[in-house]
Amino acid sequence: MLERLVLSTEVIPFESSTLKLAYTGISPDSSAIFPRVRICFEILYTSGEATPKRMFIDDFVFDLLLRKEGRDYFVGSLSADTPYLRAYPQTSHSLNTFLDLDLYRLRQIEKLREGGNILFHVRVRLATEMEGKNDKKLCNFEMSFKVAKSEWVEEILSNIGFKEVSLIEIPKIHTQEYEKVLGWIDNAWKQYMMGEYDRVLGDCRKALEGLTDVVKEKGFEKTIVEDDKKQKVPDWRKFFASEDIGDIFGSMVQKMFGFTTVGTHFGKGINREDANLALMTVHSMIDFVVKKTPSIT
Repeated sequence: MLERLVLSTEVIPFESSTLKLAYTGISPDSSAIFPRVRICFEILYTSGEATPKRMFIDDFVFDLLLRKEGRDYFVGSLSADTPYLRAYPQTSHSLNTFLDLDLYRLRQIEKLREGGNILFHVRVRLATEMEGKNDKKLCNFEMSFKVAKSEWVEEILSNIGFKEVSLIEIPKIHTQEYEKVLGWIDNAWKQYMMGEYDRVLGDCRKALEGLTDVVKEKGFEKTIVEDDKKQKVPDWRKFFASEDIGDIFGSMVQKMFGFTTVGTHFGKGINREDANLALMTVHSMIDFVVKKTPSIT
């Protein structure tokens, strides 16, 4: 569906006067310590009067939406860099607005963008009042502008810390079958956020142990002999109904059991990178098993 771009709109708030609002550009806000973009507009006030007066403009409300296949998705409200403007006739005035972004908003924008361009739509409301008159009037504007994917990726994302944070969506796991397992992995996330990285590894190991126990309880187990002792272990080939995937996953489980053993890291402190690898890997493995759990009849 081809969307029509409207880069500027104008209204007539008072007789013999015209107010035009135009989009002029988007850029990263390099002064912010969090993801933030600057969206710039230009206001032009023209008057047909012989002795035109100044126009006071305030009460700015900017709502930014992302337009996709004819549907608008609310992104956020823009904050103006000034609470009001004194507009002089036949003169252009710059107005900068800012959009604060968090990881959730960035994720949703990227989902909707699907690797392509972005079509933004802006709804603007502001109040106008002529100098010397106590007659305030509200004005409404709507316009659309496109941000090319090259500009979004190279100019915006690369300069607002996109590469420094993970925008990989961590799946939320919901299941009663693996309730105890999820309890351990949730606790591991809490320890991670508190900087208790050695405890992260311990909780990840407990989550893996719980995962293998549930799989065996479901009947996906086999008996092996190790050091002249018989023991029951998960039968990952049977669980996934695939020798290749079963063998690969079983090897991953054993490797992560080794990695999450604190003694493996003897002689050096367990740091954030160690905890990050353990947590992201074990969380993904649990999610994979939950999603792949066969229906038992």
